[in-house]
Amino acid sequence: MDLSLFQFVRIDPCINFDWGEGTPDQSIQKDTYSIRWTGKVEPRYSETYTFYTNTDDGVRLWVNGVLLIDEWKSQSATEYSGQIDLEAGKKYDIKMEYYQHVRAASAKLMWSSKSQEKEIIPSSQLYPSDGPLPQKAVNGLNAEYYGDMELKDQRFDRIDEAINFDWGREYPVSDLKNGRFSVRWVGKIDARYTEEYTFYTLSDDGVRVWINNVLIIDNWQKQDSEVESSGKIELKSGRQYDIKIEYYNYGGPASLKLLWSSNRQKKEVVPKKNLYAN
Repeated sequence: MDLSLFQFVRIDPCINFDWGEGTPDQSIQKDTYSIRWTGKVEPRYSETYTFYTNTDDGVRLWVNGVLLIDEWKSQSATEYSGQIDLEAGKKYDIKMEYYQHVRAASAKLMWSSKSQEKEIIPSSQLYPSDGPLPQKAVNGLNAEYYGDMELKDQRFDRIDEAINFDWGREYPVSDLKNGRFSVRWVGKIDARYTEEYTFYTLSDDGVRVWINNVLIIDNWQKQDSEVESSGKIELKSGRQYDIKIEYYNYGGPASLKLLWSSNRQKKEVVPKKNLYAN
């Protein structure tokens, strides 16, 4: 719902949608999605225009860089409006953002002026944006591997699909002093349910975990064997949260696993499909 997990791009001739309890495309879930439309709008007359949105749920509208409508909240289909002076034949930047949250979904964009009757803004007055297109997120987490325990001597980076490692003494970093290394993973995480989640780490040795910039696990110490640590945090379905995990190995066998559970989520290693590299 927060315009962060990009799925696809297309050109919509106009904004006049009533999806009901369906979805704009089968690649996204029906109850938690968002859309950003960008392009140019060309008025027919030089006068004050009123722009109207009618959406279920949240909406924001900018014309020529001016925020005319800001109603970013869950609601039934509701009309809002804002006014701006425009010149005939001139193309102005326009951006509309929308999110859907459960049940019915709809989005409409209209305009009117002294000489322009109220109508859905037609495709003849809209032009696609020529800016760069967003890129689809890669599943997994960005990983930085270090040749020391202090996360300073970076050796390489890659994307790890999940945190589910049992390296033993086959360390991921070569040329180590006494088998000592560290790793930092960063990215985004989303949850299937809106409820309290418990995160678990199984680590040998030290580990720290932040969710939404909250330190929920802090066990930054040498372990004699693999140890489970846990922390809890409230998450909302359909939203992405920052996640950061730091780990170090003091020497000897090395391992780290990241798991989660909730009232409706069985305990499991956090899967690739819920993790996103930045």
